[in-house]
Formats: sequence, structure tokens, C-alpha cells
Amino acid sequence: MAGMDIGLDLGTSQIVMATPQKGVVLQEPMMMAVETATDRPIAFGKEAAEMIGRTPDSITVIQPLSRGVIADYDHAEQLLRYFLHKVCRYKIVKPRVTVTIPSRMTEVEKRSVLEAVHMAGARRVSLVEKAVAAAIGDGADVTAAQGCMCIHLGAGSTEVACVALGGVVTSVSQRTGSYQLDEAIVRYAREKFSLIIGDRMAEEAKIEAGGVLPRAMSFRLRGRDVLTGLPRAQEITSAQLREAIAEPLSEILGAICEAMEATPPEILADVLASEVRVAGGGARLFGFTEWVSKQTRTPCRLVDEPEQVTAVGAAKSVKVLSRLSYDTYDISQFSYHMSDNVV
Repeated sequence: MAGMDIGLDLGTSQIVMATPQKGVVLQEPMMMAVETATDRPIAFGKEAAEMIGRTPDSITVIQPLSRGVIADYDHAEQLLRYFLHKVCRYKIVKPRVTVTIPSRMTEVEKRSVLEAVHMAGARRVSLVEKAVAAAIGDGADVTAAQGCMCIHLGAGSTEVACVALGGVVTSVSQRTGSYQLDEAIVRYAREKFSLIIGDRMAEEAKIEAGGVLPRAMSFRLRGRDVLTGLPRAQEITSAQLREAIAEPLSEILGAICEAMEATPPEILADVLASEVRVAGGGARLFGFTEWVSKQTRTPCRLVDEPEQVTAVGAAKSVKVLSRLSYDTYDISQFSYHMSDNVV
């Protein structure tokens, strides 16, 4: 009995699982709610996300990933176990899981992902970079001699990779993503309008009226006045939102330019002849793809279903994993576990 093959996009804001046969089978926020006193889980995924900013002191909402890597191992393992069981509850054989990771992860960060997924119920774990998985999910032949480039703008990080002949030629990871854009809007509202708003309000403003290109729109921010402590609303324009997110956008563009500068000219010629694929939930920011294309003078295209394409690519990569320069890990090869208490 072969068991299931699952592609798992482990993101800061959400987790997406896909299989080669069915495509996406799960997409939920990477969050859980626990009792503050006992640490007992009481909600996972969407149910936990609805509690953000509304919980009493007795309940804490936890996001175990930060900037694309595991920051809270124990809760990450609990979340992964819950979601894997949700997808594979009727399967006898444990699944084989291919997990997407940011490039330039440290060995300790990779190790935490490997063990968390294994302890959650995976039989075998493979790792593939997010940008590479996104390219595979969009139909790119990463084993061909012709190079392809993909940009993945996630919630906690931006990944840029150039792939040819089954290997990563250039890879750059910048720990700046959609969450940093939201944080910049929160800071701007406080400094410019003396208004305290939450991350969710900032995200709504970014989606409704924000972007990197001009648009004649505005958004009504609602929060607490810094001076009076009373509720207050404030209109913010699209131009002001562009000003607010200018700094993190500059960091993202810097990572893209760094990757292009390090790419051999022969592969850059291949990229110019085709298109740079742009993926990730953050890539839906108004005008982002066109802005990157203009700034880099390179044709760019937003992939279909940018939030899901990475998990789909991870699931598809099972067929070509033997031809990629990635390893499959057996947790028994390690002499100790990250969950062990080391004195």
C-alpha cells in the first residue's frame, strides 16, 4: 500500500495542503487558540482566526510561525497533527509529505520543520523551496536546460529563485512579506493620524485601497485615538497607503534585484524570452506584478491561484524529486529530537 503523497505549503499566515490527484484539499489559517492557564487547545484554523483581537485574558491566539520559519515548535506540531489528521483520517498508511520552505534556512530551522511534520504523522518528509514549488505548480519544467525564475511573496517572507536542470541556480530570501506591509500601515496610522488600529484593519485597508500603483480610492480606518482613548474613524487615501508601505516594498524589490544580479546572463536571457512567475498571497497587492516588471525591465506574470500554486507544486514535485537537488529525510538518522529536553 503506497499511502498518500501530500504537498504542504507551510506559511506564516496559512497552511495549504494538496495531493497530485485532487489538488488543494485543505487551506486554513496557521493559527490555534489555547487556554492561557493550561495551554489546552480549544480552536484551530479558521475558528481561531476569528478570535484575533477579541479574546479575553483566559484565551490566547497563537501563530507558531514567524517570517516563514517555526518560532513555537510545540504548537506548530499540534497544528500540523490536527490538519494532517483532518486530511488523512481514513488512511492506514502514514503519508509522504513534501514541505515548502524559504531558501537560506539554517540547519536548525530545517530540522525543526522536518521533525514537526514527522511527529505530526508523516512517514517521510522532503523539503523544496517555495519559489521552486510555485514554478512547478505553474507548469514549469524545472529539469529542463532553459532556466525559469519565480517570485513568491508570502505573509512573512519573499522568496526569489532561478531554476535550471533540476537545481537552484540563484536563490534569495528576504524576511519581509505581507505582514510587514500591514505593520507599516499600523505605524503610519499612529504617526500620521494619532490613531491606533489593529493588523486586521490594516490588512483590509491594504486590500481595499492599497497598492503600488496609483488608484483613486480611499478607506475609512477605525480605531482608538491616541490622545483621548476614544473610538475614532479616519479616511486614508490610496496615495497615503502607498507612502506607508514604501519601505518594506523597497526591501522586497531589493531581494528581487539581488537575485537577478547573481543569475548567470545565459539564464537571464531565458527569463527575458519567457516571463518571471509571481506567486504567493501577497502578490495580489494591486499593481504589484506590473510594478516589478517596470522596475526590473523584465516581463512578469501573476500565476493562477497564487495562494495555492505552491502547495500544488509541492505535491507535483514528488514525481520529479529524484531529478531535483533535494534530499529526502528519515528522522531516525538523528540521534536526538528537537522536542527532547536538553539539560
